[in-house]
Amino acid sequence: MREVFISYKSNDPKLGNNDGNVANELCAAIEAAGISCWIAPRDIEPGVRYGRAIMEAISSCKVMVVVFSKHADISEHIANEVDAIFARNIDIIPFNIDGTNPGLEFEYYLRRMQWIDASGDYRKKIPELIKALRHKLGITINPVNQGNQVDKALVPAEPPIKTFNVKGVSLRMIRVESGTFMMGATPEQGDDVASNEKPAHQETVSTFYIGETPVTNLLWTTVMGSDSDSKSFNVESISHPVMYKSWNKCQKFIAKLNELTGKQFRLPTEAEWEYAARGGKLSKSYKYSGSNNLDEVAWYDKNSDFKVHAVATKKPNELGLYDMSGSVGEWCQDKAENYDMFGFRFHHRIVRGANAYLPLAWCCRVSYRGSYEDISGNGGPGLRLALSD
Repeated sequence: MREVFISYKSNDPKLGNNDGNVANELCAAIEAAGISCWIAPRDIEPGVRYGRAIMEAISSCKVMVVVFSKHADISEHIANEVDAIFARNIDIIPFNIDGTNPGLEFEYYLRRMQWIDASGDYRKKIPELIKALRHKLGITINPVNQGNQVDKALVPAEPPIKTFNVKGVSLRMIRVESGTFMMGATPEQGDDVASNEKPAHQETVSTFYIGETPVTNLLWTTVMGSDSDSKSFNVESISHPVMYKSWNKCQKFIAKLNELTGKQFRLPTEAEWEYAARGGKLSKSYKYSGSNNLDEVAWYDKNSDFKVHAVATKKPNELGLYDMSGSVGEWCQDKAENYDMFGFRFHHRIVRGANAYLPLAWCCRVSYRGSYEDISGNGGPGLRLALSD
């Protein structure tokens, strides 16, 4: 669920408007402040109708930001979105970028609301917008001590989501707070556990970031460019997870990604992966990642028709992570060894999550472990990125 829905009039060459650019800039600033946004067309999956996607987003958001202008004032689409938000009693913040007074329809909805007048330099009003959003979302800011005085200025907390732009492709990483948890064959896993999940044992994980979804075909091919490894299985489906990649090829992808971004992305450790799949500090001790009802959170053999599906088309887990049960297997950094340190497999690396074309329910569990040779793409594994705090 995204907290803020951004409504705007798309850029139109006939109108010569700039509303779309403003909306996307606001979205980036809001997300940099740690508040999640929904904005079209970025968050509409291929093959999904705009109307359906927009109504689903409106139904789950907490606040609407309307980029208001003379072009927005005559937009039937924005009027419909505001009407839907108004009917659900969801807060609206009008962000007026050109000083236009609302016409009759918008006057009915918005006349009695406090507007943000951004008709001069709208960028100077972005801090005011973020402050208003934090207030409406109940995000508290701790004051900073300066000697004997307290600075009452807003001090942003570390954002729970970091968004990176990779050649125009958005990469969202979710913050996972440090914690200690029981890893492996815990009681809710029942009789499905395998020997390599035993014994259950305590692990402590430092704060890190992990990908909201597995790496998609779009991100993979964007990063790899003309490289011989750029092609992906089922590459025409850009929103599908990349698959059939060896651990070594994933390392090559990560190295190229780090060159492009100047960051130090990596594969998650196995403990990080399982901690995140369990929901971190927000864990509700589910058998699968996000639910005890596998149909809610995963594509698997009973509902997938043995086809891989686009990312983020099932419910996320407690942290907002998608597809950690079902979908494709995901490489971890670790070499394959049993928890009791016996049974080490020299050239094998750990894969977590289900096999791409055989996602049986028992291997969609959060404690399930698999492994393949690091030079092999057998089983169709992909990857999910991690980033140290």
